[in-house]
Amino acid sequence: MTRITAITTCYREGPLLGPALRSVLAQQGPELEVLLVADGADAATLAEAEGLCDPRLRLLRQANDGLSSARNRALEQARGDWICFLDADDLRPPWALARMLAAAGPAELVLCPGHLSEPDDSLHPFYDRALLDQLAARPSDDPLRRPLAQLSEPQSANKLIRRSLIARHRLRFPNGHFFEDILFHTLAVTHARGLAVSDSPGFTYHRRHGHRQITGGADTRRFDTLAVTRMTLQRVAAEARDPLLRLSVLLSCARLIQWSESVIAHPHRAAFRDMTVAMLALSDPIYRVLPALPEPLAPLAPLHDWLSGLLRDPRLPPHPQEIPHVRPGFRQRLWPQRRA
Repeated sequence: MTRITAITTCYREGPLLGPALRSVLAQQGPELEVLLVADGADAATLAEAEGLCDPRLRLLRQANDGLSSARNRALEQARGDWICFLDADDLRPPWALARMLAAAGPAELVLCPGHLSEPDDSLHPFYDRALLDQLAARPSDDPLRRPLAQLSEPQSANKLIRRSLIARHRLRFPNGHFFEDILFHTLAVTHARGLAVSDSPGFTYHRRHGHRQITGGADTRRFDTLAVTRMTLQRVAAEARDPLLRLSVLLSCARLIQWSESVIAHPHRAAFRDMTVAMLALSDPIYRVLPALPEPLAPLAPLHDWLSGLLRDPRLPPHPQEIPHVRPGFRQRLWPQRRA
């Protein structure tokens, strides 16, 4: 059986696609299958894909249906024991997958640090390096390992995932939504039987001027952070009874929401805050009980304070002293104090 399936999707990356694919095909060590999903790709991008004559590369074509749909299609086709992802304009060093596989042991999820390449070609550690260093230093039975993994960046390239985990919990990306990685990341971290960390950077993420990236936009697509956060909180509500896991899921979602609120165009900010509060009002009441921040997570205190303030919004129901049982099929009113 193929050892690793590497998944990339493409749309209008053009000449950026070739280096990304070659960096994957150049991986040392493990047996490899590369699935490239052309999601309504333009002619220049298809030319890059078709110019690579490698039997390990399979090209899957579909009409443009979005990144999540393209990744999900590849997951259905994957044959490897392990799955990884790389965006079509990013790169991997040749040792990346071998190092991640070597670190795996019995774990079902392996995380790796990465690099951030700025438009001026300067190279920096990716945003979550300090968190991953903490995670790597902790013993396998440390209760903070899973929260630290959850708080690492929800970046698809930083993971190597056993296909058995994906199949067991039917892990998929949310079709039709942007900011899709937070849902997949949370489900993978929550359900993985064992976590491991590679000691070597495994990808380079490129920020580019003049290249359309969702993460650089300020338009109404930012509202999708709220839809995907709602899905995420709903999917792990049962596991969120664990205070540390609940804290880490709330903080990782809050980081995304706070960032989106800070960059969305000014005319949309009031509506964005209103919809954030509405999303929390519709979510399981347990998420309105914010656990205290443990000392090892002290650098996240400003984010914790911001979230605490958000949860004190007067439009939200009071913090429940005890988490009530909610009967199946019950739908909480959006603004409980308003008349129908």
